[in-house]
Amino acid sequence: ASGFNMIGENDVSGLATPNPERLSTLPDLPTINELGYAGYVVNFGTVVAPAGLPDDIRGKMSAAINEITAEDGFVELVQNRLGATPMQISASELDAMIREQAGLFGSLKAELE
Repeated sequence: ASGFNMIGENDVSGLATPNPERLSTLPDLPTINELGYAGYVVNFGTVVAPAGLPDDIRGKMSAAINEITAEDGFVELVQNRLGATPMQISASELDAMIREQAGLFGSLKAELE
């Protein structure tokens, strides 16, 4: 079982969610931002492809993924089973997010040392 499911079944206590907003399925669970750790994204998943992928194939893949992730059934599944909120972002937005997170966690690591 995922940690999200274990919290929902009261097997463990949740500390916070990395989602930007509280989860409708666990409304009493605060966000990391609410606890004073603004900007942190602890968990995310993405689809990657080999470097040099032709633009037409990249476009087709992106369109298909965006179509699937926008479906109500997919959104509901991700929210209810994983406790996450699906996002659709471009490759450049993903790159920027990863770089930002690396900086935030690097600063946190230095602060804790």
